[in-house]
Amino acid sequence: MSNNKSSEDFHNYLEELNTAISEGMFIDKDIWVMGFHPDDEPSDFEEEVDFDPVTEVEYAMIFVQRLSKLQVAADKLNKRGYYNSYGSDYNVIDTYSRRETLYRRLQNGDETS
Repeated sequence: MSNNKSSEDFHNYLEELNTAISEGMFIDKDIWVMGFHPDDEPSDFEEEVDFDPVTEVEYAMIFVQRLSKLQVAADKLNKRGYYNSYGSDYNVIDTYSRRETLYRRLQNGDETS
């Protein structure tokens, strides 16, 4: 992936990558990727923290996690109303729903969601 992608292109790429993973492209389907792009808007829930950066170069970060562990934890948070505080910010609800669908597919071993 080129390092000059827009934030939207970057997140679309990760969404497509998650779909490819769920379809077995990398054999292990129990993987979820998410990332942060330098042009992403800061979350309202983030604290302002002053720190001295190690580099002046802006970069994107991609996090790789086990889909199963992430979704089990997310389901627990959802039952406690955690996601209600986000409303529709940052597509949190859409991301949760999409991840949940891929997790259910992983658990069922087929295309059932």
